[in-house]
Amino acid sequence: MSEKLSKNTGKAGKTRKKFIKAADIFRAALFFALIIFGAVYYYTHPEAAIPKPGVGAVNRVGRDSLVISFIDVGQGDSTLIIAPGDEAMLIDTGMRDKFSNVENELKKNGVTALKYLVLTHPHDDHIGGASEILERFEVSEVIMLKTAVDSPAYSNLIRAMSESNTAAVYPSPGDKFSLGEAEFTILTSASAVYEDMNDASMMLRLVCKDTSAVFTGDAGEIPEGEIIDAFGASSLKSDVLKVGHHGSSSSTSARFLQAVQPDFAVISCEKNNDYGHPHGITLRKLTDIGAQIYRTDISGTVTLISDGKEFTYYEAAED
Repeated sequence: MSEKLSKNTGKAGKTRKKFIKAADIFRAALFFALIIFGAVYYYTHPEAAIPKPGVGAVNRVGRDSLVISFIDVGQGDSTLIIAPGDEAMLIDTGMRDKFSNVENELKKNGVTALKYLVLTHPHDDHIGGASEILERFEVSEVIMLKTAVDSPAYSNLIRAMSESNTAAVYPSPGDKFSLGEAEFTILTSASAVYEDMNDASMMLRLVCKDTSAVFTGDAGEIPEGEIIDAFGASSLKSDVLKVGHHGSSSSTSARFLQAVQPDFAVISCEKNNDYGHPHGITLRKLTDIGAQIYRTDISGTVTLISDGKEFTYYEAAED
């Protein structure tokens, strides 16, 4: 009896060992299958790697930071600003056919409402997506020029403002408004008239704690000189300059650069654009003054982050 029992026990042991070995193989196969499935899924669904609303750049860098994203909209301008406290605003919207880039940047950063939509001047490459913004996001105020133009983009803007019951604000030089802990000063008049509409661009300066930035739209050398005369060169000194008119030689005069003395200069333009932007003379002037130059045609969307003491370039992780 004991001999039979011993033989039976041996068979059971061998069976159990085979079962354990098979289970180990199955677990290993399942593990590798999950890895392969995950890799294939993220390769075929790249949007899955994009942070969902509420977990974008604001959360990654901390809610006490000021975030300025110069959105890649090709040959146009659009800048998202998120202040400490999570209030957000947008300066210009780019062309309508680039609106998805703007919308994606807002959603990536968890932005569902804008305190201000600033439209520097009514050219399509600056207001083309404004009606879409008003239709899809809550906007408290539109800060804009009084000048009206005959264009589909402008007509769509006025219609969208009316349908959304959004107020228009026409500022004067020296007017101030706040965005969280950031304060903005309007540098130009909303009713100024120039031969070139670009020169009527609304220019403004941001101050957040010990850091600052100047935004210029497409303003050229004439209005640049006028704001120096009106405010004084020392009051324009800033860490960041949004370079005027996509880096055109008609903007960014030597006198203006000496006043602003930027550490960072950001140029928004399309790769291989028909205008040759940015022009070589502008790049040389920026280099000579020691500014770090960032271009959307090279880097895509450019994000700068301030901790209240200094700005740093934020390099997003690759998908």
